[in-house]
Amino acid sequence: MNRITAILLAMAALLVHIVVVHRNALGVFATPYDSAHAAFHLGRNLAHYGSVFWNIDPETGVAAGGLGSYPSPLLIWLSAGVEVMAAWIRSSWFTVTRIVQFIGVGCALGTVFLSTRFDTDRNAGVIPALLLVFSGAVAAAGASGTEWPIVMFLMAMAFVTLEHGRRRFASVSLMLLAIASPVGVVGVLTLALQTLIRALRARRRSATDRGTASPKSPTLLVFLPAVVALTLVHRAGASLLPDLAAALQFEPYPVQHGIARLRDFIVITAAPVLL
Repeated sequence: MNRITAILLAMAALLVHIVVVHRNALGVFATPYDSAHAAFHLGRNLAHYGSVFWNIDPETGVAAGGLGSYPSPLLIWLSAGVEVMAAWIRSSWFTVTRIVQFIGVGCALGTVFLSTRFDTDRNAGVIPALLLVFSGAVAAAGASGTEWPIVMFLMAMAFVTLEHGRRRFASVSLMLLAIASPVGVVGVLTLALQTLIRALRARRRSATDRGTASPKSPTLLVFLPAVVALTLVHRAGASLLPDLAAALQFEPYPVQHGIARLRDFIVITAAPVLL
């Protein structure tokens, strides 16, 4: 079996895993998670009224809520774009819930493909894809309708493009990742730290080996669009940075609750143990 066949089989296995996991009590393919409908509602208002709000007070006419009502501006804008297309296409099958689910499944499958690029060795590169296929969390997130499969895909895309020196693709993926979720902001900061460490090591190596040319690698300038996008959405009222600051408050109960959930995740999902 060659490498391409193994990747296609892994993607097909993940697709089956998603279909099996994402079912309702009747045994049919379920709708998106309840939390995703908050983003759909905000995106619907943006598409039809031109602004992001939760509702309008009938007495005062003042709009309540805003971009900070859901922690993913990217999913809100994506839902708004799909809503506009749905109003133009006018088809019963082209709905926001269904299309966003399809996009999430596509992002999950794309993450499997990108994971094969983590390692330069052709055979070892298939191992991360197989681990993702057997992860119940990845399968559950694929058709959830939330921002998590998008964050997963953008994180993998940013990492791979930085590794291969694709500056334009890295810049775009980092920018989208920064406005996709507070976790995406952490991912951008982590990749920036990794890029800085590698740049310092490359400079030190070039100083010792003056006769050899150092390989071309991305600089910290690729992170500039992500910083600009994060600043703009923060000024527009997004809750990315406040949610991230709240998550970093290490209080006893949230820490214990997080450790308990992480323990359950490790027990239920075999992939982290294999990692």
